[in-house]
Amino acid sequence: MVLALKQIQIDRLARIVRWLLAVVLVIWLARVLADSVLLWMAGPQQTPTVDPSMLRLTAINNEQGGALSPAEIERWKLFGIPPEQAPEQRAVDAPETRLRLELLGLFQNSTAEMARAIIAEQGKDAELFRPGDKVPGNAELVEVLGDRVILRRQGQLETLRLKEPELSGTVSASAPPPRRRSQPVVQESQPEPAQLLPDGDPAQQRAMIIQQLALEPVTEGAAEGYRITAGAPAAMLSSVGLRPGDQILSVNGHPLGEEQGDISALQEAMASGSASIEVQRGSRRFTVNYPP
Repeated sequence: MVLALKQIQIDRLARIVRWLLAVVLVIWLARVLADSVLLWMAGPQQTPTVDPSMLRLTAINNEQGGALSPAEIERWKLFGIPPEQAPEQRAVDAPETRLRLELLGLFQNSTAEMARAIIAEQGKDAELFRPGDKVPGNAELVEVLGDRVILRRQGQLETLRLKEPELSGTVSASAPPPRRRSQPVVQESQPEPAQLLPDGDPAQQRAMIIQQLALEPVTEGAAEGYRITAGAPAAMLSSVGLRPGDQILSVNGHPLGEEQGDISALQEAMASGSASIEVQRGSRRFTVNYPP
């Protein structure tokens, strides 16, 4: 009997607990529902901030039904902003230098650092210079142009123009002509710029190089190369490892000895800034690369 009474009390207590739990759950759900309704009715409490660096697109309302014009699309910079190109720097026109120098040859290149100039102090051997090198007379080579070079001396820019060739056509080094003084350049006598080739007249440059390097053809009128004679500048020969008596057979695969092959080799070497020189010394053949 006692056990029956205890079981009845336990069942009654369990029903009370379940009822309390149900009431609490209903109250919690009602609270959540009320908060959701209030939040939906009130809306956000603050306007979200927009990072000004972020790209924003504005709606376009026009008569074409919202079509985008090319100008609008271009203003979006979808592919970024291209870097600004630095303006091309060219040396300003400078007065003629008073240094006792002669410009004997030029090797232009699209890369300014690869350009070269053959400069000689009057009465001395010629040497090869690049932009930034010191030249005789306490001057610095600044830039190599098509028909002249720009020097800097005591902070001032000066012009050294290409020495006019003394011979034209085929040049023989058997009897080199005497050195003559450079004539002053008269501005009125110069041809119009449209009549000048970008890198100078190749035929004149060929004749000048043959003369100044004291080259003589191995066989006159044949593409058998040139022989270096004793009158060649020693400094230039030592820079590429050559010596008098060597025969220069080809440059960059172009046989030397005829005008057309010589000009092709000269133009390719000036465009690339480098040369592969095939040389014969006695019975031995080898290749010299310039720059080394």
